[in-house]
Amino acid sequence: MSSISLTASPDRAGVPADKPLPEPQDVESTAAGRSWWPALRTGTVISVASYVAWLVVTIYKQYDRKVGDPVSIADLLQAWWRFDQTKYTRIAESGYATDPVDPAFFPLYPFLIRVTDVISPGGPKTAGVVVAGIAMFAMYVLLYRFTEVEFGRDVAARTSWAMAIWPVAFYLGIGFNVSLFIALMIGTLYAIRRGHWWLAGALGGLASATRSAGLLLGLAFAYEYLRVYGFRWRWNVLAAGLMPSGLLAYMGYLWWRFDDPLRFSGVAMEPWGRELDWPWTGIVEAVQLIVTEPLVDWRTLHSIFDLAAVLLVIALLVLCFTGPWRMRQDQWVLPLLGTGLLLFAISFPAGPVTNEPLMSAPRYVMEVLAAFILLGRLRFSAFQVYTLISLPLQGVLLIHLLNNDWVV
Repeated sequence: MSSISLTASPDRAGVPADKPLPEPQDVESTAAGRSWWPALRTGTVISVASYVAWLVVTIYKQYDRKVGDPVSIADLLQAWWRFDQTKYTRIAESGYATDPVDPAFFPLYPFLIRVTDVISPGGPKTAGVVVAGIAMFAMYVLLYRFTEVEFGRDVAARTSWAMAIWPVAFYLGIGFNVSLFIALMIGTLYAIRRGHWWLAGALGGLASATRSAGLLLGLAFAYEYLRVYGFRWRWNVLAAGLMPSGLLAYMGYLWWRFDDPLRFSGVAMEPWGRELDWPWTGIVEAVQLIVTEPLVDWRTLHSIFDLAAVLLVIALLVLCFTGPWRMRQDQWVLPLLGTGLLLFAISFPAGPVTNEPLMSAPRYVMEVLAAFILLGRLRFSAFQVYTLISLPLQGVLLIHLLNNDWVV
């Protein structure tokens, strides 16, 4: 399979950096030819540091509740077993027949929990954390590697830590499907940028079996394929057909099981009151709620956090296209995909049932890879400010979750 150079090289003599070569070339950039060891080392360090920090906070909360009593692993896992994780483990154990809202949760992550539960002790709660932990490690390895190839090692290191410091980054490792989806997304982008179209199609298909937003990776595939080949298509364009395969397979199952291939977007979404609307609707409603409701109300505080996360990511995406940190034109697939993922996340605002229009937005924007790369490219002083704000907030929100209170 041909590979595509990601950075300027002698083979590009006379070709602008933001223009594709007429044909894919069998050349390797210096960055792409480097060892994977820095990525593996960074992924290990961040994963271990994250779990140590989360365990310290969790143990503190357990002792706070049970003064003098020993804290077991079961206690820690029970403390993390909250909200969506309870649904994933239930699906892993009983399938989609237990609760009408279960089809809203896509099948790949609970399937991996079920498989892991067979080969590991501790039950589905343990298996959920194991799957999330492995996915998180893979995500950080791929994040570092991809960013190193595109922007260099310094940016790769800061980008990886920017993700780990994000206020709700604990969702990456405590039993949700967040890290699995992001790992598959980055793997897909890396394969696309390297010209491994069939691998990209397969990973994209797995991503669409993890979250419906994975379908947007098909647009990234099409954008990059046209950028490289134009309309002079090759047989490998057929790999694009793999991108929606996970979603289509899930829809086929729902059709067979419930006679409703769109059940994941219909009755399953009713408890949250989510409906398709203009992307600015949730932002406007969040502002109205913040202005009209008391600041001490928890829904107001949630809306402030949700709105701040969305506005920050919007600002970072704008900086990807303009200003001193703008990305090269041949890298625009990253902010374009990020824009699509952000619009997808905020175009289904939650209804009056929750009174939190941008509910879960801070968790969903972790998928906007370009925003975290931009954070990694900022001046060190700006990165320090981000760290000083985000890291303490992550501890506070984790304690909030451990109290069985809704976070995002």
